[in-house]
Amino acid sequence: MGWKDKVSYRWYLQHRPQVGYIRARFYEGTQLVADSGVTIDTTMRGGRLGVFCFSQENIIWSNLKYRCNDTIPDDFQAFNAQHTGESL
Repeated sequence: MGWKDKVSYRWYLQHRPQVGYIRARFYEGTQLVADSGVTIDTTMRGGRLGVFCFSQENIIWSNLKYRCNDTIPDDFQAFNAQHTGESL
């Protein structure tokens, strides 16, 4: 899958440093085009978020927002139970 010219993409990043939860989802319109799935990495304990483009020209970043949220996503509990054998 490659990025299409003159097409808007939305991305949604969730990171909960206290439990190491990371998940990124990318959308073209309302259609999900990529999903990282749940990743657990407790080495990234917060910091700064930025955007970076390595190879494409004329990119427009717009409507960037972030918010702090301590709520643990529901899929973390299921992922954790599946990979550690703990019940929900």
